[in-house]
Amino acid sequence: MNENLEKLFRRIKYPKQTVQFSDLPLLMKQFAYHLPFENVDIMINRTTSLEYDALCNKMIHNKRGGLCYELNPLFFNTLQ
Repeated sequence: MNENLEKLFRRIKYPKQTVQFSDLPLLMKQFAYHLPFENVDIMINRTTSLEYDALCNKMIHNKRGGLCYELNPLFFNTLQ
């Protein structure tokens, strides 16, 4: 497992190291509870890259939330 994924699982308090199909409801719930919707960047007119590393930096390392078009790609990459 890569470092970003380990940190994401800790951030969202996901109790496992892997994701099986049966784990999706729990993963989605933890993701929604611990990674909030946040529109601060839009309010201060700051653009954010949608690259995986930039999303990880914002939401995992800096412990911020994200917009829907930031949260969804992060979740997608988590599933890959």
